[in-house]
Amino acid sequence: MTKKHHHEQPHLKLSKHAESKIEKQTRLQRIIVIASAAFLGVLLLAVSIGLYVDRVLPMNETILRVNGRSFTLGYYIDAMKLYSQGMDSSQLAAAADSIASQLARDEVTRQAAVAEGVVISRDDIKAEVKSSELPDNDVTRDLAEVALVRTALAEQFKTTLPAEREQVR
Repeated sequence: MTKKHHHEQPHLKLSKHAESKIEKQTRLQRIIVIASAAFLGVLLLAVSIGLYVDRVLPMNETILRVNGRSFTLGYYIDAMKLYSQGMDSSQLAAAADSIASQLARDEVTRQAAVAEGVVISRDDIKAEVKSSELPDNDVTRDLAEVALVRTALAEQFKTTLPAEREQVR
């Protein structure tokens, strides 16, 4: 076997002017890459801020406040979707105001139940949501809790009321 001979390639000797020109070109390329990356970063930041301001921020804005609990626009829209299932689009405008008042009544009922000592467990709420075959979100859990609270309050009031009362003419 013969030994492999490595051939060294001769180095090109560039003039100072040529070396300077190559350094200027690499510097210019580096500046262009950095500037384009910064431009794309600023553009991406502007688009993401715009999407946040247009899509996310309004959904988290409080539109209804009941005794310390705040309801956001996203919650209201979910409630509106749930209440308006099967409604005609012409009836939807009339239902919008009643949904807000229904949310307020439900929250007052829930808070009154706590004051009366009626507490519904999370397991009961999950079972009620599962039996109603609705999507599991905050609105359906709140509706299930209010339904259970109303039945528990009705039972509690039935037991505290006397069966017979004296009639007065």
